[in-house]
Formats: sequence, C-alpha cells, structure tokens
Amino acid sequence: MFYAITILSLLAALASVGYAAKLYLGIMEKDEGDAKMRQIASAIQDGAQAFLKAEYRWLAVFVGVVFVLMLGNQHFGWQMGIPFLMGAVASAVAGYFGMHTAT
Repeated sequence: MFYAITILSLLAALASVGYAAKLYLGIMEKDEGDAKMRQIASAIQDGAQAFLKAEYRWLAVFVGVVFVLMLGNQHFGWQMGIPFLMGAVASAVAGYFGMHTAT
C-alpha cells in the first residue's frame, strides 16, 4: 500500500509539472505588445527581480539557521533537516519561475 501511494504521489507530481510547463509555454507564446508595453514590462521585471534577490537573501539566512538548529536537535536531526532544506529550495525555485512567468 505504501508503494502504491508513493508511486501515485510521484505520478501526480509529474503530471502537475507537465501541466505547469504546458501553461508556461502557452503564456510565452503570447504577443508582448508594442515597444512602450515592453519597456514598462522590463521595468516591472527589473523591480521584481530586485525584490526576489533581497527576499531570498533573508530567506537563505533564516533557512540556514533553522536547518542548523534542526541538525543539532536530537528529535529532528538530519532526517527532518534535509527535507526542510529541500522544501525551502523547491519553494524558492517555484517562486522564481512564478515571478519570471508573471513578469
């Protein structure tokens, strides 16, 4: 039963990533508009990237501290620290691609 749930979860994750890729490609095919619209979009994208850079700098410090605390805790250890770190990285990557797609 455990293996069936694990395989089903992985298949659902792969299907979700595939659907997200399909949506992304559909968005990227759209017309970017005239020169003025592209100029405004570029300024928005620059601001969004600056925001993400500043946010991820603080997030890296927070995640690093929590990760070290988890490693030093006898109840958590690396068994919870590594998945926490992987989740934080996956969330940051999703945020980056989401912001890139939106801007």
